[in-house]
Order: sequence, then structure tokens, then C-alpha cells
Amino acid sequence: MVSRMRAALLGQTSMRFMVGLFIFSMGSQVNLKAQVTGTGVQPRVLSDTTRRVVFDSSGFFSEGAPVPNWSSGYLTSWTVETFEAGVPNVRLFDKSGGKVNEAAIWFPGSSRVIVYSATATTDGKIIAGGQQ
Repeated sequence: MVSRMRAALLGQTSMRFMVGLFIFSMGSQVNLKAQVTGTGVQPRVLSDTTRRVVFDSSGFFSEGAPVPNWSSGYLTSWTVETFEAGVPNVRLFDKSGGKVNEAAIWFPGSSRVIVYSATATTDGKIIAGGQQ
């Protein structure tokens, strides 16, 4: 008897939840818009590409490299962990995709260097932070 009442109560609660979820989802769908333009005209297709640039693969696909960042007109790419002195671990690329600067960040007496972050100055110099 108790299990029948519990099952009936669970069924009613479940049904109320589903009806409420359905009503909520229908109400939220009415007000959603993919893009808002100032003219009130909704675009139906993406605009054509105005510029395509091919970068050196080391800007994106180096082993242990995080997502590069764009700052001061340069794409900055770096390798997080380096185990050898003299190996470039920070690279700068300009807007045409060419490598314009690279640096081997290393501390004397280190067995490894970790570069946490790197960025570029407006004149193409590298600023990096890390630890040994």
C-alpha cells in the first residue's frame, strides 16, 4: 500500500517537473535571437572572409604549447616547459604570419624552465614570466 502511494506521488512529482520544464523551455525559445543588428534585419549567412593568413606551424602546434595570444599587433606563442638552454621557447608572429622574433628563455644552472605567460611589446620585444 505504501509503495503504491509512493509510486503515485513520485509519478505526479515527475510529471509536474516535466510539464514545468516544457513550459520554461518554450518560453525561453521565443525570446532567443542568434544575432542582433542595428537595422533589425537578421543575416542569414556568414560574411565572406576578408583576409586569410597562413602562420608557421610552430605558432600553434609546438609540443607543450598553450593557446597563443594576440597582443600589441603580434601573435605570441610559447612552450610551457623547456629542458635545454638555447632552444627557442617563445615566438612572435606579425599580422602577415611571418615569424618576427623568438627567444630562448633560460636561467643559468637550471635543469628546466617553465614559461607561464608571454606577450609582446608594441615594438616586437618579448616579455615572459616563469620559473626555473
